[in-house]
Amino acid sequence: RTAGEWLGMGLANLYDFAGPVAGFLFGLVYSPIVITGLHQSFPPIETMLWNEGGSFVFPIASMANIAQGGVALAVYFLARSEKLKGLAGASGISALFGITEPAIFGVNLRLRWPFYIGMAASAISSAFIAIFGVLADALGAAGFIGFVSVPRFVPTFLLCGVISFVVAFVGAYLYGRVLIRKNGSIDPDEVNPPAAEAQAAAGTPAAVATDDACTIFSPLEGTAVPLSQVSDPMFAGGKLGQGVAIEPTVGKLVAPADGKITVTFPSHHAYAIRAKDPAVGNIDILMHIGFDTVNLKGEHFTSHVTKGDEVKRGDVLAEFDIDAIKAAGLPVTTPVVVSNSKKTGPVIPTEAFRPGELIGSGTDIFTVDPKPAAVPAQTASPASESAS
Repeated sequence: RTAGEWLGMGLANLYDFAGPVAGFLFGLVYSPIVITGLHQSFPPIETMLWNEGGSFVFPIASMANIAQGGVALAVYFLARSEKLKGLAGASGISALFGITEPAIFGVNLRLRWPFYIGMAASAISSAFIAIFGVLADALGAAGFIGFVSVPRFVPTFLLCGVISFVVAFVGAYLYGRVLIRKNGSIDPDEVNPPAAEAQAAAGTPAAVATDDACTIFSPLEGTAVPLSQVSDPMFAGGKLGQGVAIEPTVGKLVAPADGKITVTFPSHHAYAIRAKDPAVGNIDILMHIGFDTVNLKGEHFTSHVTKGDEVKRGDVLAEFDIDAIKAAGLPVTTPVVVSNSKKTGPVIPTEAFRPGELIGSGTDIFTVDPKPAAVPAQTASPASESAS
């Protein structure tokens, strides 16, 4: 109680002295204060402030609550899990009307980054609260409906509330899209660990390539992405072959192995190369730059090969403008898959391929095992038949 009183009085004095700066700082720390429960000590201070013309505490608390509700609603639109969507939607709405604990503890703190974005949005809108001199005459629900407690400043209060919501929602949504592009999901529980870790967690040994496996190298420089996390369901589900994906940082596609170009498109967005290995046989490697990029009809792509060309590992196949493709609203995440993986042995990511980390062009990304030999069916011996 004493700590809460000191905190409240300190903020009141700072507010009188620094105005917008104090509003910014108070808005920044209000949600963390809620976590500690010290905000329960503010009402007596607000009562004192009413006698001096009005309280700045309630309007800033409203901005913080609206911001936490805004980021929770952004999570609702970004989440794939029905459980997370349900929790984010319900708690986000309640936060907008003054009850933030479900949103803070159930969604924002669990993901962490929404909470921080909410703090920033609260700080910005609270600075405007101080600039406009918005003061409360009574306590109430600290959210959008808190306008009833600020009868002298309803328009500016609602304007600041809209600023808080828009900054929080847009900031969280855009950052969430970055996470989805990078990790496949905003929810850490949905982000698949590396294959070896997942198998270890399941109590099974990690897959190990055979001695005569063929190694395939990265055709791009960029961030490693598990194939299961790409946005295209056909690639993510392995329907077009097993392999990996790369979020390129350099717009240059090179040959991942020695071989022959078997597929090119007039739009220059996808290439296939057939490599031949003594143990594995034919390995058909498909590289698809981005998703829906066929709609660009070759714009922002420059091809350096045609169907039938023989290429060596590292030869440049195509160049593309990453920024221009993204500006067109299309992702550049590039699956690299063995399209005939049903006819080969297992396709196993190498230790160098670590999801979320940068991988250089020419680095080994996966191996392709030879197709396992068929195991002949065992026939029962006369002795076993007689015994049965």
